[in-house]
Amino acid sequence: MTDERTVAGTPAPASADDERPTRPPRLSFRSRLTLALLFAAIVPLAVFGVVVLAFEIILGRQGADQTFAQILFFALAILLAFAIVAAFALATELLAPLRSVVAALDRTSKGNLSSPIPVVGDDELARLADSHNRLAADLERRNVELGRILAAIDEVWSGLRLVIRVKDRLP
Repeated sequence: MTDERTVAGTPAPASADDERPTRPPRLSFRSRLTLALLFAAIVPLAVFGVVVLAFEIILGRQGADQTFAQILFFALAILLAFAIVAAFALATELLAPLRSVVAALDRTSKGNLSSPIPVVGDDELARLADSHNRLAADLERRNVELGRILAAIDEVWSGLRLVIRVKDRLP
């Protein structure tokens, strides 16, 4: 039996009653960004450490191998700790503009169209902020126009009610 929503193997658009497919929980954008930054910082260091240790083993300096390896692993551990702190700080810094956009979108969705997003720079995020600001300004302008139209309709309706009352009192 085939699904009624499929035509020639192409699924039709899902209706509002359909449930969204559940996805396994994903890491937050901040966590993924931090991990990517860590990976970019640590992999070259780890490769460098392995190469240095391999050269030390190949060259055959037996007495210095143990001490050199301990110093190298200690240095890599210090660099790893620094990379974690730096990646977390950089991820926080990179996400600050996104958080301001999200906050502005939340305010707009609640009806507050008067607080624009500050546009800084000329990148994609600045274009997104500018687009949101134009959208909010257009919505505000249309709300004012709609208010005038509703006031005019109310005025006409009040006049019609008065005419109807006067007409009902006439013999």
